[in-house]
Amino acid sequence: MAPQDADALGALLDQAASLPPEARAAFLDRACGNDRELRAELTSLVAAHDAASGYFDGITEQIIRPAVVALGDDVGDEFSLGQTIAQYRIVERLGGGGMGVVFKVLDLRLDRFVALKFLAAHLSADPVAKARLVAEAKAASALDHPNIGIVHDIGETSDRRLFIVMGYYEGETLERMNARGAVSVRQAIHLVKQVANALSAAHQKGIIHRDVKPSNILVTKGGTAKLLDFGIAKLVDSTPTKEGATPGTVAYMSPEQTHGGAIDHRTDLWSLGVVLYQLVAGVRPFQGENEEALVSAIRHGEWQRALLPTGELGEGVRRILECCLAKDPCSRYAGAEELLADLRALDATEYVELTHISDRRDRSRLARYSGVAALMVVFGILGIYVGRWADDNARPQHSAAAQSHRSRLAVLPLVGVSSDEEETYLADGMTEELIAQLSKIDGLSVIARSSIMPFKGSGKRAHDIAGELAVGSVLEGSLRKTDGQLKITLQLVDASSQEQVWTRNYTAAVGDFQGVQRDIVLQVAEALRMQVQSPEHRLSQMGTTSADAYVLYLKGRHFLEKRNVDAAKEAKDYFEQALDLDPAFAKAWVGLGDTFSVLAALEAVRTADGYSRSKAAAERALQIDPDLAEAHVCLATALASYYWDFETAGHHYRRAIELNPSYAAAHRLYAEHLRFEARFDEALREARQAEELDPLSSAPQIVAGTILYWARRYDEAIAEFRRILDVNPRFAYAYFFLALAEIQKHDYDKAA
Repeated sequence: MAPQDADALGALLDQAASLPPEARAAFLDRACGNDRELRAELTSLVAAHDAASGYFDGITEQIIRPAVVALGDDVGDEFSLGQTIAQYRIVERLGGGGMGVVFKVLDLRLDRFVALKFLAAHLSADPVAKARLVAEAKAASALDHPNIGIVHDIGETSDRRLFIVMGYYEGETLERMNARGAVSVRQAIHLVKQVANALSAAHQKGIIHRDVKPSNILVTKGGTAKLLDFGIAKLVDSTPTKEGATPGTVAYMSPEQTHGGAIDHRTDLWSLGVVLYQLVAGVRPFQGENEEALVSAIRHGEWQRALLPTGELGEGVRRILECCLAKDPCSRYAGAEELLADLRALDATEYVELTHISDRRDRSRLARYSGVAALMVVFGILGIYVGRWADDNARPQHSAAAQSHRSRLAVLPLVGVSSDEEETYLADGMTEELIAQLSKIDGLSVIARSSIMPFKGSGKRAHDIAGELAVGSVLEGSLRKTDGQLKITLQLVDASSQEQVWTRNYTAAVGDFQGVQRDIVLQVAEALRMQVQSPEHRLSQMGTTSADAYVLYLKGRHFLEKRNVDAAKEAKDYFEQALDLDPAFAKAWVGLGDTFSVLAALEAVRTADGYSRSKAAAERALQIDPDLAEAHVCLATALASYYWDFETAGHHYRRAIELNPSYAAAHRLYAEHLRFEARFDEALREARQAEELDPLSSAPQIVAGTILYWARRYDEAIAEFRRILDVNPRFAYAYFFLALAEIQKHDYDKAA
């Protein structure tokens, strides 16, 4: 046998011997293929290895363990089932490691099961070991994340034995799961994606885990992965470990970690790459007959790509591993978020149709782009649902200009006379309310709020604004709040003649604004010689009789429009306060529902919780007012985004448009809905209608572009995205979708 053949056989033996017996057959099938002679030789060698290992295992049990106990060390035997420590009764031993032993215990005070981790007795007097356990508790307790094992408390027994109280989860570790053999690629991606989520949260707080391995990842019975044991976690800015000290588990250490020097968050990404490889291949990527050989393999060796599954998912995993297992940290992912993006893309591949690139060579050239592309298609389009559009600048007027100007109205932002903050909320909120109510005038298209607010404080004249928005009339005015009274001055201006059609002054209590609002709508309709749809019914259900609830509602809308986590949380508080004052305030329920959708989309709450609460709030609003268009859209968005109940969602979108034909967001979201159903022509019509109602927002146009893309009308899609970029050259979504369209045209240089 040639030396290189012997080396290869030895490597295969090492890998096979490291597996549990039940996992070896599958490994030998992959490694030997149809080579029966090689299979027989390996089987014989593995059997001999097991016999020798059994002999040494016997020595361990018969000699080494009793010797350790005789010398006074412990492995947790001083604790017994049923024993009570503080408020905790020991129920079951869960396992142990170099740092200590873990038990399942019953919290007698709160009547719940938790896990207790005790520091090993021989380390109790070691201040460094104690400090490390305290550091574990502090690190983990600072991380409130669904994929990180929760830490409840830290305590000390009467004999000064430290322990931490952790969440107890029914399930098994990845180590036990993997002992049964390699898992499916889809399952591995799903599990590792959750761990990457946990690492992202930890790294954002400056915490490195430093011991990511299968035994520290627990999978609950519900399939949720929990990253455990921050016992050797270390703040990024802490003093580097001294040379020669290598906390962690060697098999999962990064090359730089084996040197015991300074490390950063990228060492965790290496370790997670090792875990991913082991899940799909059934063995670890680096092997060694002893620790020294293993360290050498980690620092200088190559991992075996041939053991990875084939197919598109297997190829995707290979690309991820190439990045995670790069020897140089600078060649790895810059952060867990980048890794997470590629994992999400792979997890979404069965839903994202990028596979109509027919040429296999074309696909290979796209390897480094496809992961991010798939992710952004899914999440970029979902971003449309919550209006997360950056840098929406003004666009030139388009085909709407050809319409009858008398049928288009712009309600400019009401101007607060004083600098009072509450007056600002009222002015902005009442502008939005007027837009919503004036939309109920038959035959009148009212420009959406998102295209109006950019003119606030701009100093532009009504005539110039009318030209930019291609409208025939402009409603403008001011608002002043004094002693609980509102003084409102409004004027309707004809854009072509620049003359006032009418002007009015109104005075009302804050809580009675809905009555004034009704008069305004009817008088504007009369001035424009138009009819209000069922005025007695449609204009009678406008809001609340509580002035304080109304102001709180307007504040909530003000903050929700900012579309960031902190502002959305503040909006939630205002809507809830409004509902405390008036539980029958339907629009406040819609505001709360919209807020939970935004929080879910921004991942500030659990997706299931966010959309379930959004759905419940919208349903409550519809119980109060079945004809509230905004409530139908809120409910439809939750049904489509999370519950995938597209049929019911479509019904609610259509009902919202029927109730308010000028509701731009309803047209835009319904266009997206129709695109998902591959009804491209109808979808494009709805998107164009949204453009006409919201001419200064890029959101409807990007929707139109994506519809053209998915309809495979690539030239038209490219023209659409370039139109956006001509006006707003910093609009990232447009660049992304433009790149996708160029890919389909096989113009990879432009796409890159």
